[in-house]
Amino acid sequence: MRVARPIGAAQGLAFLAAAPARGINRFLNTRQASILCVRLFDLLFSDRRNLLLLLLQAPIIGVVIGLVFTTGVSLPERGYAEAQIMFILGISAVWMGCLNSAREVVKELPIYLRERAVNLQLGPYLVSKLVPLAGLSLLQCVALLVVVAHLLSVPGDLVLRGLALFVTAMAATTMGLTVSTLVNSSDKAIGVIPILLIPQVILSNAVVKLGATSRLVARLTIIAYWSFDCLKDTLAPEVRPWAPVDIGYWRDLGVLVLFTLAFAATALIALRWKDRQR
Repeated sequence: MRVARPIGAAQGLAFLAAAPARGINRFLNTRQASILCVRLFDLLFSDRRNLLLLLLQAPIIGVVIGLVFTTGVSLPERGYAEAQIMFILGISAVWMGCLNSAREVVKELPIYLRERAVNLQLGPYLVSKLVPLAGLSLLQCVALLVVVAHLLSVPGDLVLRGLALFVTAMAATTMGLTVSTLVNSSDKAIGVIPILLIPQVILSNAVVKLGATSRLVARLTIIAYWSFDCLKDTLAPEVRPWAPVDIGYWRDLGVLVLFTLAFAATALIALRWKDRQR
């Protein structure tokens, strides 16, 4: 098995200690970002068993959805079933995105602190996490959608549905990265995941109908609330009375993007705070 050399070794530290970049690289050192991206891709592909497990999550979930759900005969049955399928798709994207990233920073914390002491910039470091994880999330979302579409007939715009799933997964990815920057061990990161995911289920507006207060909390804090509403808007018009949409596709998608940006900013702040550990 090929093992990627950490950039924290002398060879890696040499490029980090180079003279500060000018122009756009003042804000995002593209050389650092590209080298760090290559390192993460190297690490992902070197542990092929773990990569295979990550990639198999989506088709396995898709098969289970296909085995459990039927879309019914009458419009009410079909509308209810398709809404539930959209909920499971959305919560699966949240699960996969969060789990993909929850250990990404903390598992290499000593290397990160050593590289920060040399010349590692926060922007390139975060980008080097987001780009490979975005690729992984895209593969997972496409696999999940393809398997479910093959096993079940759920009419609607598959492109918009796939986009909603991917943006949901990226919001959850940045949430997981934020967790990874706030804890000091991989065990703690994994322990926090259920605390984050269980409210995503309860406050999604799919399990129970939310009241005024709980709906406000959900809108401010819950990725799955916006994802569920967004995915329902990709269903065929005839089932909408039984799968009502609260907000609308593009506004829902915009809020999911805002969640992504907010969690990414929080992760940057937490990384800056970790500098005190040096």
